[in-house]
Amino acid sequence: MEYKTMRNKTKVPMLGLGCYKSEAEEGIRAVRSAIEVGYRHIDTANFYENEVYVGKGIRESGIERSELFVVSKIWPTSYKTPETAVEYSMKALNIDYIDMYLLHWPGLNEYARYHAFEALLKYKEKGYFKEIGVSNFKKEHLEALTEKFGIVPVMNQIELSPWLQKKEDYQYCLEKNITMTACVPFAKGCILSEPQLERIAEKHNKNVGQVILRWNIQRGNCVIPKSSKPHRIADNFNIFDFELDEEDMSVIAGMENGNSYCSDSSVFTGDFWNIEEHLLDREKGRIS
Repeated sequence: MEYKTMRNKTKVPMLGLGCYKSEAEEGIRAVRSAIEVGYRHIDTANFYENEVYVGKGIRESGIERSELFVVSKIWPTSYKTPETAVEYSMKALNIDYIDMYLLHWPGLNEYARYHAFEALLKYKEKGYFKEIGVSNFKKEHLEALTEKFGIVPVMNQIELSPWLQKKEDYQYCLEKNITMTACVPFAKGCILSEPQLERIAEKHNKNVGQVILRWNIQRGNCVIPKSSKPHRIADNFNIFDFELDEEDMSVIAGMENGNSYCSDSSVFTGDFWNIEEHLLDREKGRIS
């Protein structure tokens, strides 16, 4: 495993397990498998509705809590009343603290966004979180948050792939020493048959997914591929025994085409889901 030292001097494992849509036994098994292989960075969120299973997988692995870097996130519909989301994350994960807690999206309501961030700062002071950050924030969102609080977020989790390199946001985060975590690195699987990447993979006797993960790490990004299949989780971990050369990096740098597989953070509200309905569904037994 390779580690990155963030601005606050905390070391974060650069490869993590993304847990989006990993539910019930599948989610528990995925987390256990990842930890067995050597993953030490686990990423979840309120919206994924699986913090309970992620927490159970962590406990069943038998690993010491201090060896893990656990990330969760609050959804925009909770920004006006963040207490419910935070308390639920802690209860569902059933761990002593969360290493990094993120605003999942900027949302369109600036007041609510700032209210939530201020609340997270207070929870950090209480020891709920080691650090707080953001997700899916563009340069303008980061600048506005910094101007409001005088604080530069430690982490920004954003969609990054060879097709979507977000060069302006990437450069801004580099300049401000904001650790970037790349989510959706495989463009929901669409990029895995890209011929240029296939040639690079063949050159290194690796697969395309491994090349993409290695590319992110060599650019200084953490990266959190999502998988629930043990063999793929193991494959994704097998990226620390090779390096891409300058030619490889140059080829990938030229692959940008702007294709995104997530929502546009400038207009995304996330108002189709809220944690109160999720908790009600659990209470009434509609979900486990």
